[in-house]
Amino acid sequence: MKKIIAILLLLASIFALASCNKDKEYPPVESTEEEARTVMTLSIDGKTYDVRYELYRAFFLTYKAEVDGGDESVWTGQKKDEYVAKIDELILERVAEIYAAFAICERIGFDLYSDDVEDKIKENIRISVEGGSYGSAVIEGFESYDDYLASLKAINLNYSVQTLLFRYAIAVDAIDTYYIGTASSDDVDINLTVGKIEYTKEDVKEFYDSDECVRVLRASFQKKISYTPLEKAENLKAALESAAQSKDTLEEMEAAVVTAIMGNGLYSNAAEIRDGYVIGRYNLERSYYGEMTDAAFALNMGEVSAPIEVVTDVEDSYYVLYRSYKSDEHFEENYDSIRYVYLMNYVGEISHGVAEELKSSVTYTDYLKGIDHSGIGM
Repeated sequence: MKKIIAILLLLASIFALASCNKDKEYPPVESTEEEARTVMTLSIDGKTYDVRYELYRAFFLTYKAEVDGGDESVWTGQKKDEYVAKIDELILERVAEIYAAFAICERIGFDLYSDDVEDKIKENIRISVEGGSYGSAVIEGFESYDDYLASLKAINLNYSVQTLLFRYAIAVDAIDTYYIGTASSDDVDINLTVGKIEYTKEDVKEFYDSDECVRVLRASFQKKISYTPLEKAENLKAALESAAQSKDTLEEMEAAVVTAIMGNGLYSNAAEIRDGYVIGRYNLERSYYGEMTDAAFALNMGEVSAPIEVVTDVEDSYYVLYRSYKSDEHFEENYDSIRYVYLMNYVGEISHGVAEELKSSVTYTDYLKGIDHSGIGM
């Protein structure tokens, strides 16, 4: 869930023009009457969340090409209701993800509308417009606030949705801090704090050994490196299958697959190629990695997946997975990273449960039912 904030901040580096308005205020931009219309409501814990058209529009335009395959006539054709139902399912998934974080913040007593949160949002906007540092990222900024607002429009956002997504990112950080503390996958932070999740090493081992956790080897490449990325991905799948089938034991099969991955020039993460990648059912963000998670759990031991396309704000890649074995030795050698998967999976399962409850409560308004989807645009 944390990746959404990067969409907004990375705009500054993509469309950078430079600026130095360090003390300038950036006033809120009011939504239009249409943008502010409620299109659906979600309810949980006695609280109702109104979802506005501007957020629906942002996700509709994001998923539109994926659903219609580039044929915009489907939104006015005889089967338009089928296409609307399909994209509404995708939109509801994302919307529920956002408001699940809001609902969990209510449960843990974190005020998403406090002065501190409002100050953080203002600072995120300032950095996005002016440039500066955000964590390890260096943002170059824009020539003017108007240029920044125009760049938001270019990715189907307005000021209000931008603010909502910043608030969502803050909510996710607050939830992780509450439940997990500052634990990370390598646990090198000397100022480590512990969250509300109580666990032992035995708990982590039980998770690791269970059907709720799988270990895979991942081969991946950015699509932009090939003129025929799907063909390259299919060839990669064939190479991994050939390597695995050439050996008899699981240990020999894994070694052969590792060699095949490296032999295809995929050296992006040598440690992961060596140690494999542990996945829980809920630790990865489904909006981006749902297909990867489902594929990993569907594989039999020693089996290779079909190519999986993963598109986020920072990558557009193909992945091919090989289902590998788990062992006591692997667990001991990779305990810190496995523990982090356990913790993230714990929080992910909570978020998933809340999101599912929100989805089951959804009510669509007459306004949304009457929208001409062929006319949705910025």
